[in-house]
Amino acid sequence: MRRLPTFRLTIALVAWSWIALEAPRMALFREIGLDEFTYAHGGWLNSQGEIPYRDFFFHHFPGALGLLSSVFRFGMTGSEALLALRLLMVLCFLGMLAICSRLSSRDFFFSLFTPLFLLVNEPFMGSMLSILPDSFALMFFLGSLLSYKRSPAA
Repeated sequence: MRRLPTFRLTIALVAWSWIALEAPRMALFREIGLDEFTYAHGGWLNSQGEIPYRDFFFHHFPGALGLLSSVFRFGMTGSEALLALRLLMVLCFLGMLAICSRLSSRDFFFSLFTPLFLLVNEPFMGSMLSILPDSFALMFFLGSLLSYKRSPAA
């Protein structure tokens, strides 16, 4: 494995530190939309043992409700549950940025540019930090691309 110059490694650490600090700040200080309340309420109902389409009406695919209901299983309710859901979205977003970084380039230094460009793209970042199933879907899709790229058959 090649050794990275100290300057490039320092820039990489500063960039990832900035990303790790900026994403939670953007998630916690954004207003909460109506769709986010819908998914949070669906996650809460799912944590109470209710099943979508049978016990309550839910007009979206219910796959994300299982992931969102994990926050409510810890006994959180109200605003702390919404903040915890937003932090769950931040973890998903940071994982997505790491996967994009890994997919974009083999060079460690140049692989930083994809997450930085995604971070400054406000519509993308705003939708990925919201409590919506799009974040989970995109993260799982990118993860499957990464596993396909790393497989010996590819």
